[in-house]
Amino acid sequence: MTAIKWRASGKFTDILFHKAGGIARITINRPEVRNAFRPQTVTEMMRALDDARHDEKIGVIILTGAGEKAFCSGGDQRIRGDSGYADGKGQHHLNVLDFHEFAHDALLPRLFITPKTEPVALHINCSVRRESSDTKLRAVMAACSRQIIEPASVKCCGFGGDRGFAVPELNHHALRGLPAELPANCNAGYSTNRTCEIGLTSESGLSYRSVAYLLEECSRTDT
Repeated sequence: MTAIKWRASGKFTDILFHKAGGIARITINRPEVRNAFRPQTVTEMMRALDDARHDEKIGVIILTGAGEKAFCSGGDQRIRGDSGYADGKGQHHLNVLDFHEFAHDALLPRLFITPKTEPVALHINCSVRRESSDTKLRAVMAACSRQIIEPASVKCCGFGGDRGFAVPELNHHALRGLPAELPANCNAGYSTNRTCEIGLTSESGLSYRSVAYLLEECSRTDT
């Protein structure tokens, strides 16, 4: 098989941009932080994508990351503030929010919500606890339900990202006390992470879904 002869295109600091035949390759080049992005990274990726889009010879774009540890670990938390990620001039960009944060800040003030009267279960996942956004999640839930059940025995669901698919015993052990803490008239559970919701549903017999479903249901208006 003939090796592809990549040709460097453009000058960048956070990415590498190469072309070969009808292929363009964009490499996030920050392996020292597992290719975490910052505003400069995103700006350069936009430039490279725009270049490829206007190149009539390019039919395929490959997006990859440098090194062997990660494709991209997300935003560079070292430069993240309350208003987003700081650039070299101290200006903040890319204020990426979890849904419950966006719902709390932007949706609750604009929606007419009819809260449920029956109890609903809430699971606050590990990432929400670590980023201290659980107060906003509880506020969204409180707007949508008058009875919120937070099982005291459950902190981490044990799924560990997608680890629970391969080792379901982790999930089973972490949630062993959950069923006993859910009242009989509790028919729905909510969280903010899909794999957590899969594990919670499996171990409790209760359907757990994103809090987005609860907010949508409680904010419906009759037409």
